[in-house]
Amino acid sequence: MRIPANCLKSTPQTEDNYKKEAQVSTAGVRGIQNILFPWDTRYPLNMAGIALATYAKAKVALKIGGSRAELLNYLQDHPNVNSLYRTGSDYDVLAELVFRELRDVDEFMETLKKRFEVEKSLVLPITEDLKREEFMSKVSF
Repeated sequence: MRIPANCLKSTPQTEDNYKKEAQVSTAGVRGIQNILFPWDTRYPLNMAGIALATYAKAKVALKIGGSRAELLNYLQDHPNVNSLYRTGSDYDVLAELVFRELRDVDEFMETLKKRFEVEKSLVLPITEDLKREEFMSKVSF
């Protein structure tokens, strides 16, 4: 493959653009990417950023009226259930759900109530992470 001569010329503008791009981490992504214009979806790195930025999380508390084992199996196998906990409160189960949009959480809950006997539910949409889990992250041995 022959590279055109005008592509080999170095100008102050191209050197400046290269310096700006070199200062940004690409998280190991190789191939064509456009760091300086992250909204440009033609490049794989930008698509990963957009995918990570567009998700909806919710915590859902459930009081189970019917078959507990059947509902727990369903939740454990569901790809949008990120975490699942048994609780010692008015609710039997607490689940963390991750979906593309909040309306998907609503659809999930409607399906869940139709398919299983849910006596009571509480949906808490997560709007911002104020502190992430760190219990074992700062332990020194």
